[in-house]
Amino acid sequence: MLNVPLTAGFGALARTLGFRATGGLQDADERSDAWDPVGAPLRIAGWLIVVAGAGLAIHASARMPRPAPIEVTHTVSLPEFGLQVRLPSTWNLGPGQPVTDFVATHSDTGAILAGAVTRTDPPAPGLDAAIDRIIEDQRARLGTVEKISRGVMAVGLLDARWLKLSFLREGEMVRLRTVAVQRGRSTLTLTCTGGAAAQKACEAAIQSVTMAR
Repeated sequence: MLNVPLTAGFGALARTLGFRATGGLQDADERSDAWDPVGAPLRIAGWLIVVAGAGLAIHASARMPRPAPIEVTHTVSLPEFGLQVRLPSTWNLGPGQPVTDFVATHSDTGAILAGAVTRTDPPAPGLDAAIDRIIEDQRARLGTVEKISRGVMAVGLLDARWLKLSFLREGEMVRLRTVAVQRGRSTLTLTCTGGAAAQKACEAAIQSVTMAR
């Protein structure tokens, strides 16, 4: 590939030669006539080289790799479980409340994702029993629950249980989803509250949970 500064230099040189071959000899018609056939092609060649050099510069700049955009994330470490949650910049991470370890709010959908770790002694009876207890606690807190579903999933390399329920709040249907994992005497729950769009944002966040390195 031609060197762009060198190409531009050749173009300037060619234009200069073309100018000197014609501009300084116009007082004598015969000599001007003799130099014009040489100067004109040089001027044309000079401009062609300049245009070619500009084209090469544009092509080279277009092919240069552009740096990847900086991705801002919040990382919540859960060392008891060997897990970490990575939340993109659309989440606002705040300090936990008395019953939670962290609370994150999604700026676009208003989703609220709360993480809480509870410890029992003796060890917790199991994830299914933990989900049963969460259902009873939510019924006592929310009153009438419209729909309940539950199932099994994996979080990182750990087995987990999930719970979904719907309830009416101020005439609007609100969904609540909880994912629970256990390790020893500790139980981690990730609870998302919000509508359909909020639940999708939470689902993406929960899928980002990985084993800590």
